[in-house]
Amino acid sequence: MPCIAGKRVTDAHKQLATVGVLGLTSNYFDARSEAEITRTSNASGEGTARLTGDAMKFAANKSVGKSLDDVTEFYLRRNRDTFDAIVAPPGLAVTLHITTDLHVDYHSNARKIAYSPSDRGDSHAHATLD
Repeated sequence: MPCIAGKRVTDAHKQLATVGVLGLTSNYFDARSEAEITRTSNASGEGTARLTGDAMKFAANKSVGKSLDDVTEFYLRRNRDTFDAIVAPPGLAVTLHITTDLHVDYHSNARKIAYSPSDRGDSHAHATLD
C-alpha cells in the first residue's frame, strides 16, 4: 500500500509479457532442436546424445532458440529501468523520506537554457540555448 494517495502507474505487465513471450518462444525452438537428438544412458548413469533426426532442422531450431536468448538478454539489459509510480493529485502536500543516496546523472557541459528580458522592452522573456 503506497504512503502517498494517488493512482498507481506501472509498466511491469508490459515487461513481463514481452519477456514471457520471448522465453516461451525460445524454449519452443530449443525443444524442437532437442527432438532431433536421441539420448541414451547405461546402468552406471553415463549418457550419450546423438543426432538421429534432421540435421538442418536441428541447426535451424537451435539457431532461432539461441537468437531469441540473445534478444531476451538485450531486452532485459536495455529495459532494466522499469518503473512504478504514484501519480498524486495536484496540490497534494507530500513529504519525502529519502533513505538512500540519489545519484544524479549531471553533465556540466550539457546545454542550458538562459532566460533574458526582451530587447524591445516588453514583458516577455526570450530563451536561448547556450
